[in-house]
Amino acid sequence: MTSLYLFSLLILSLLWPSYLARHISGVLQTDSNWHFLTRFCFLPDKGSLKFTIRYPVSYLTQSMLLYWDKPNLWTSVYNTELSCTQKEADLEILKYQIFRLSKDSGLCRSVENNTALLCDSKEYQFKSARERWWFIVISNCMARSGLLLHYDMWLRNGEPGNLFREHFSADEIYILEFNIGFFFLQSALLVLAVLIAIRLRKKQLLHTTYKIFLLSAVLLLFSITLTCIAYISYGATGNKSTVLHYMSAALHSLASIAFVMMLLLLSLGYTITCGRLPTWATALISVFMTAFAVGYVALFAVEAATFDPALVLYRWESQPGYGLIALMLAAWLFYIAGCGYSFVRHRRKRSFYAPMAAFFSLWLLSTPIAVAINITRVPDYMREKVVNFVELGILFAAQLFYLVITRPTVSNTNFPFHIKTSQIGVITFEEAAIRSSDDADDSTYDRRQNAVSSGYKYPTGGGVGGGGSGPTPYDLPDGTAFSEFSIFTVLAEPPSFRHQQQQQQQTLGFTPSLLGNQQALSGAASLSRGEATPVLRAAKSAGNRSPLLAQGRWMWLGPALCAQPLSLALSAVGVWYLVRLFRARSAVNNNNSSSSSCRLLRGLRRRRFGSSRPAPAAATAESAALRASRSFCRSSRIRAVWSEAPPRRPRTRCMKRSAMAAPPETSRCIID
Repeated sequence: MTSLYLFSLLILSLLWPSYLARHISGVLQTDSNWHFLTRFCFLPDKGSLKFTIRYPVSYLTQSMLLYWDKPNLWTSVYNTELSCTQKEADLEILKYQIFRLSKDSGLCRSVENNTALLCDSKEYQFKSARERWWFIVISNCMARSGLLLHYDMWLRNGEPGNLFREHFSADEIYILEFNIGFFFLQSALLVLAVLIAIRLRKKQLLHTTYKIFLLSAVLLLFSITLTCIAYISYGATGNKSTVLHYMSAALHSLASIAFVMMLLLLSLGYTITCGRLPTWATALISVFMTAFAVGYVALFAVEAATFDPALVLYRWESQPGYGLIALMLAAWLFYIAGCGYSFVRHRRKRSFYAPMAAFFSLWLLSTPIAVAINITRVPDYMREKVVNFVELGILFAAQLFYLVITRPTVSNTNFPFHIKTSQIGVITFEEAAIRSSDDADDSTYDRRQNAVSSGYKYPTGGGVGGGGSGPTPYDLPDGTAFSEFSIFTVLAEPPSFRHQQQQQQQTLGFTPSLLGNQQALSGAASLSRGEATPVLRAAKSAGNRSPLLAQGRWMWLGPALCAQPLSLALSAVGVWYLVRLFRARSAVNNNNSSSSSCRLLRGLRRRRFGSSRPAPAAATAESAALRASRSFCRSSRIRAVWSEAPPRRPRTRCMKRSAMAAPPETSRCIID
């Protein structure tokens, strides 16, 4: 639709005649004896006119008439049944309101072997009490074959070479300066908007509504750029490009349409409290946008086809203009109703909806109010520049205000986006309404309020989660934070509760990491058992209405099933660590008993090598005692070394049992 809209305006600009060019030249040939040529608004003391006209002598004597904007003067002669002589009767030659193009007037001379007249005037100055419209007409009341001439005129409001004054009509002066100023302002706004968009993208908060706002800002900047190019070329050459003029108007209207669409979406909570709108809302917004696009195309089409350049008319003074005003009022009513619903239902977002509803209601009403004031109160010689300034100013102010209330800073308590782009898609308009209806019975909210009243401040980013102080930004429409909506997170408790819990953990000997794993395991187990968690409630309430939620049930169940073996593994590692720590502590406590056992083994060895060999029964009992002592030494981090060498042989550590030549009864223990 956008491409068709731009193409339509391009065709209209090509068909639009250049009556408004301030350096006009061409050939006039008509069967009428009184014909309008152009109009221009001169300044009180700087306006000037210079012309060159050539025509055949067979069309003698043609005249150039100058009408001004005296009340009822121009309207009494234009498009009336008066004759040519009657139309000239209200003008005076001595006041330079009638220029007779003949040799007797001193303006013309014969050329081309006396077959044509060339009239070359000096530069005439215009003096008046205020800016005045002047209408230039060519007439020949005595002609029977109509009018025929070649003309070249320069209409100025400043010194030659003055880019901002020379060729501009008085109602167009300051338009170029306005647009150059707005170009820098809009460029700065767009740079800030892009920087904020980058920051929101990193936090996964770059929602569709903010992208629409970026589109509107880009379109407005392009519109201002084309206006600047058109008026700079106009000031340098005196020829106004209608192609650039209509392209700029098309981009400005598209920027307005995009911004209105963004406001209608935000009023229903789209990307703020829900990720999907109902069918009726989507259809209604689509109808609004289509009607706006068709209305703007019709507005420019009627202007190009029916507006008479001889009359000073306003673009909105037409049937499409009145239709667009009615659409704007209907959009305002829809916006107020949507903001009122969201304000009542989602009280956690009132800090955003209250200023947004107030400011943008005035913005939606500003266009009809501005049109009414321009038609009834603004003079014709000021209307063009006033309209340009007002249209640019109100749209720029609206974009700037939206940028301010959506900046992700700690000090911005009006920041609307708290649910990430990857998480908001599962929340429908109806589900958000159901959650908000249970807001009064929300135990989480009551617990938070009690904690806040006791002096505890929950961590908040003021705008985008993290750090700072201020009111808690609740993620979901029912008032709960999104950390409570996710699967493996636990609600943050006040410091007193957290301190008691840590003391219990230290008493029981649990570590924080192990406790966290147990909490994650319990959360995953409760999800796998199908208990009433927010995610499962959302999936069950949706049923089979949406394929996305049907897939979402498996999407949420997958992480839970995968978390159970992972939690079991982490718990096993923790138990192993506790057992190992217990064994190490037991070894430290039993060092003394280990030393006594080793002394017993040394005594037995000395008895073996220092006395006769014991009896077989005694040797068997002694071997059993040695094996028991050896196992005890190993459990107490004591290594036994076995050798068949005599007592005075150097000790050998860590010998393998397979290399032992002596019986196992000969042993000694060495403590590491």
